[in-house]
Amino acid sequence: MPINVIGKLEAISSYRHLFPPDSSRASENPVSLAHQRVNLGGQIVSVLSRVAAYGTDYSGRTNKIAHHVTIDPSEMPAAGPAWLIGQGSVLRSEWLGQCETPASGPEIPRGDQPPRICTSWKSVAGDAGWGGVVAEAISQPDATPLWVIYPLNQQGRLLELIDESIALLPASQRWRATFNTFAANIPPDVECKIRFVPVGTEEARFAASAGKSIDLTKHQSITTASQWVERARGVIRGETGTPIASGGFNAVQEVDVATPVESSWSSDDDAPPGPPPPIEPPSLPMDLIRGRERRRKLVMAGSVLMVIIGLMATWTVARLMAGLPILPGSGPPPAPQMPIDITPPIEEEKPAPAPVPVPIETLDLVLHYDKKQLLEFAVQHPDGETPLPGPVSLRGYVRLKPIPDDTDNAPDIKRTKLVVWGGSPQSLGAAEELVVVTTQLTERAQTLTVEQLPSVPEPLGPTKVYWSRQTGDLIAIADLDLSSENGWFSEQGRAYQTAAVKLARFADLADSIERESAALPPNLKEVTEAFFRHLFPGKAQARIESLIRRAGGVDLSEASTKLKASLRSKLESSNKALKKDQQAALVQIVDDCGQLAQVAAELHAAFAVLAEGHRVEVPELKFLESETVVLRRVPLHIHFSW
Repeated sequence: MPINVIGKLEAISSYRHLFPPDSSRASENPVSLAHQRVNLGGQIVSVLSRVAAYGTDYSGRTNKIAHHVTIDPSEMPAAGPAWLIGQGSVLRSEWLGQCETPASGPEIPRGDQPPRICTSWKSVAGDAGWGGVVAEAISQPDATPLWVIYPLNQQGRLLELIDESIALLPASQRWRATFNTFAANIPPDVECKIRFVPVGTEEARFAASAGKSIDLTKHQSITTASQWVERARGVIRGETGTPIASGGFNAVQEVDVATPVESSWSSDDDAPPGPPPPIEPPSLPMDLIRGRERRRKLVMAGSVLMVIIGLMATWTVARLMAGLPILPGSGPPPAPQMPIDITPPIEEEKPAPAPVPVPIETLDLVLHYDKKQLLEFAVQHPDGETPLPGPVSLRGYVRLKPIPDDTDNAPDIKRTKLVVWGGSPQSLGAAEELVVVTTQLTERAQTLTVEQLPSVPEPLGPTKVYWSRQTGDLIAIADLDLSSENGWFSEQGRAYQTAAVKLARFADLADSIERESAALPPNLKEVTEAFFRHLFPGKAQARIESLIRRAGGVDLSEASTKLKASLRSKLESSNKALKKDQQAALVQIVDDCGQLAQVAAELHAAFAVLAEGHRVEVPELKFLESETVVLRRVPLHIHFSW
């Protein structure tokens, strides 16, 4: 997959848990179902997405699952994107634990749907017309989003709501409909028109203040009935044209009074007959009508004459009371007067209002140990006296979320010229290319244009922090001397060395068990083969890699104890006596299993210390346009961790 595609999909994979995994309300965390359009190399691409909470990872931190499918124009069913997501066969909701690259994407079903009365909108919002409001917002060419605030107990109905609105559109316009059922942290360069947000979130508070929103928690009423609204209610049927835009929520379609408008989706034959025509009075004689018209004109002329006379009298009285001639220019010239020097007051020039920095939530910048570096150290089979690799590298990043603001008042952080991080304002470093390599056991890397922060708070030690204007990422790189006896470095250094020593020792014991298994009878060999097949495929370095990836996520001590118990059970159920070499091999395996359990416990404890790591409290990071204009304040927590 191209690196630019990976970057875009990662950008729309962000997820914010409303409830932690151990909460009784964890199941209420919203699921983000979305059709969004992104720019990939100058081409607009439709992306269907499902992002949701997915338990915890090996360290107990929150986890998520994200699945994206790009749709070519030739694959787009006429029914629209919400209908396609609702088929259930396109987006995955679970991961089976195996990394793979499928030969092809999911099969895209075909289908169409007719426009219909928005019954779901009626049951949820009280008026089917709200479905037309959403359809009208989709049809508008501007990029201003429409927010929909919903209670969590209604999140299961959001897809059917947006599907009803999309069905009102002509088939040729349905794939212009972009939406997200949990619109948190949407990048500014991603097209998403209809944004659903749960009530009580920061996005919901912003949406309510922005004005262009539908609040499903309140009983709102539609003030104008556009063609879209009437179509959603079932008052108008047939193909929808492009409505005339209005300044409010919806566009009001002007209807020719000579054109009859159907009143329902039912057949024309079902329309009830109209009332009989009213009985009109006889017409008056024409002479009487002409006389009345002449009298009306005389009354109007007299009224106009009286108004003119009244205005002239008012003018005359006003000029005489002011000591002026009745007609301008007809009086004597005024007496000369001494000039009076009146200096007009000098108004102070008011400076242009500075953008108001908007505080955002505190961000966690986690620097992770480089797993590849630990692997290289462990395969050397170190002992307690082997010097640690110097320095030990940790890397991490956090993305500065864009401020959700549809106005021009939001400060643009890209205008930053100075930064303050606990000291005085300083200029950023010169732009440079930085190759950021993943800390996982892969070779993935990304090159970013960054500027280095001139200084960091003292507790961060030799950490370097960079900022990318292009992506908004803060990237931190720390090269630490864990052999130091000062502070928290010493504890982390001991845990790092213990982990490397125990990884190597565990791999050696596993290799020994596998070698000795070759001498066992088939019934016992099956037990050891199953042990390695499920837990430790491969040999030597591959086993160390497997242990690093698990990083304490599996209780290896219990697994080795179960292996010993299974061998004993198989031996007791067998009627055949073991040969001398088989007995020696079994004794060695049992002894190795005992050591394996002890090593696994020590390895688990070492990984726990590395995962706990060290947390550093730092001052608020500020981005400035000048020494007095703050563009952005970023509260941060720094965490050095596994």
